[in-house]
Amino acid sequence: MIQKKAEKPILTVPVSSDAELIAATIRSGNEFLKLEIPAAQGETFDFLAEYPLPFPPEQTVVESEEALFRRIAWKDHAEKLSDPPGVLRPRFHFSPACGWLNDPNGLFWLNGEWHLFFQYNPFSCRWGNMHWKHATSRDLIHWEEKEIVLYPDSFGTMFSGSAVVDRENAAGFGKEAILLFYTNAFYDGGSSQNLAFSTDGGKTFRKYGRNPILPGFSGFCDRDPTVVFDPEEACWRMALYLGDESKRTFLLLRSENLLNWSVTDSWNIENGRECPILLRMRDKSDGVWKWVFAEANGCYRIGRIQKGRVLFESESRRFLCGDAYAGQCFANSPGENPVFLAWLRMPEPVSKRYCGMMSSPMKLSLSAGRLRVSPFVLCGRSEPFETVGSAEKPLPEGNVIFDVEHHQIRFRERSWDLPSGISALKGRFLLDATSLEYFDDSGLFAFCLTCRTGE
Repeated sequence: MIQKKAEKPILTVPVSSDAELIAATIRSGNEFLKLEIPAAQGETFDFLAEYPLPFPPEQTVVESEEALFRRIAWKDHAEKLSDPPGVLRPRFHFSPACGWLNDPNGLFWLNGEWHLFFQYNPFSCRWGNMHWKHATSRDLIHWEEKEIVLYPDSFGTMFSGSAVVDRENAAGFGKEAILLFYTNAFYDGGSSQNLAFSTDGGKTFRKYGRNPILPGFSGFCDRDPTVVFDPEEACWRMALYLGDESKRTFLLLRSENLLNWSVTDSWNIENGRECPILLRMRDKSDGVWKWVFAEANGCYRIGRIQKGRVLFESESRRFLCGDAYAGQCFANSPGENPVFLAWLRMPEPVSKRYCGMMSSPMKLSLSAGRLRVSPFVLCGRSEPFETVGSAEKPLPEGNVIFDVEHHQIRFRERSWDLPSGISALKGRFLLDATSLEYFDDSGLFAFCLTCRTGE
């Protein structure tokens, strides 16, 4: 390994997702982070990665192989790069300028602005090197991509989590401080739960000096803390996924100050794994407040929390199908209905410049013990759709088949089951350049597909 001093604040390197990964460590004193960079060794590359250093350049050294240093260059300022001709990109759904995107993280609304953080690899169109990057919007359609806010550190990389607007200063950082709860995934396995906070409305964040706030429980990668306030018992609740894939268990925890947590119960959702959603919602049919327990695939159960115990009142159901995954709701959003955003996975990337996009924003409600989903705003091209049998939606890559008789949606080699209770389809398509979304008028489910729509 070779060690060289940083020359300027921005490290640049041409990268290719097909290139061999080169290990690199960025150090400043006792602090460091580890990266794996697919540096392109020839003249052809996917994009030029511009990486702002997490430390002052005069205090930073980079350790790696000569093969990486041959491609590294240094800049004073990052440039706003435009897409070269031929890059297909969504117009009404957020996608990163370059690199890999997956789970939405730390969603919150404050002072008329929607804040989105997301899992991000700045060096590749493949998963890895997990950071949190930031974007903001005034209307949930047009987004401004901003800086990386959470970098890997000496413990590991930054996995998913949630946000809280601490209006009453429960944690002691100040009124309306923004708290980000995130998983630190250790380089050598395992994990812990941690906290970062902002006192300037979400412009900048600092990691809490007494991290971790929770150690590992299972010995696996426990992850994805989501935190909400429970007004009935005047406490904060956290849902946490235990990383043992064979058990698929979620924990429920309690805190009065958002810093010190205790476990009160655990639960399971059939076919459920990771990225829990915990929502307190009023059922519009009878006005009774319930809790919604959901997970990354869109499976959910309805119930109550009584003295820290989970009491389910429904079976497991599903409100999402298709390519939507790992969604969460915006904290502190105005109005009674939670606003939901999910990651739209791209089984076949449409570009070597970026991979991954967000769904359109959705509005959630609860009625007659069922979770309902509808478009928050109609964006893109909107088309009505209705069938009681089988109907097809033609796309450039093939036809999407909506088959009510066999209770399935099919597209090429893939298929998805319709939720139970569906005997006819009547709803609306939303189409963008790289996605098709269908919202059923019943509200019982939404179907999201990443594809080339020809828009």
